[in-house]
Amino acid sequence: MVRLLPRRELSLDCLPQELPANIFDKNATNDVDLSRMKHFLHTAMYIELTEKQRYCLCERYLKGRKVKDIAADLNIDATGVSRHIKRALAVLQKRSRYLM
Repeated sequence: MVRLLPRRELSLDCLPQELPANIFDKNATNDVDLSRMKHFLHTAMYIELTEKQRYCLCERYLKGRKVKDIAADLNIDATGVSRHIKRALAVLQKRSRYLM
């Protein structure tokens, strides 16, 4: 039996102010690390992702819209929206390895 996980809202503002100590730089503070992470994700979203990937990712996780509603906006199938989101997350995950 497959257990479905609860839907998560993705927003950097939801991150706790206190990150684990020394996650990025031994000399940096948590505020510096959080700021660096936000800057990195913002830059990566606008440089690395296509317009459709960025739109789908923002609509789904930042605005909490349903996949079928996003698909109606773009005049594509819901599977297409899911594919755009999956690829966008893969790109961001791959690029985020540079932070660690």
